[in-house]
Amino acid sequence: LLWACLGMFIVMYLFSIGLLQGVARHVAEVAGEPRADLSGDGSKKLNELYGSFWKCILTLFLSISGADWGEFAKPLSEVGWIYSVLWVLYIVLMVFGALNVLVGLFVDIAIKASASDCAIPVQEWRRQEKELTDIVQIALQDLCAERDGVVAESECS
Repeated sequence: LLWACLGMFIVMYLFSIGLLQGVARHVAEVAGEPRADLSGDGSKKLNELYGSFWKCILTLFLSISGADWGEFAKPLSEVGWIYSVLWVLYIVLMVFGALNVLVGLFVDIAIKASASDCAIPVQEWRRQEKELTDIVQIALQDLCAERDGVVAESECS
């Protein structure tokens, strides 16, 4: 589990670096225009979601943990289509790849644990059966006076 979480963090780290580069380039280009408006709703949302490395990591984490993907992807469309594609690639990789593998791992562990739980009663039943068989053998040997393995009718009275 630790390695899986570390792997997910590395993927988030790499994608956040790529997204941050695009956002930084976009902000620099827009700021260089004569009538740049960085206080607009799109730029505000872009800064809110992707304004720093940790904001970007948090946004990427929230996106794979049940938040609205469209809300996080829409500001990236201002940056460029390649970053929207990068976003979709991240979602596909993490949600449909890594997280499904993790769920499969947990399900496999649960199935193996339940299989061993089913084997325990069977083992207990076999142990009790052996004990009863041993008791019956000892009782029959006591009945058999000649110790030849055959109980005669005269020995049963």
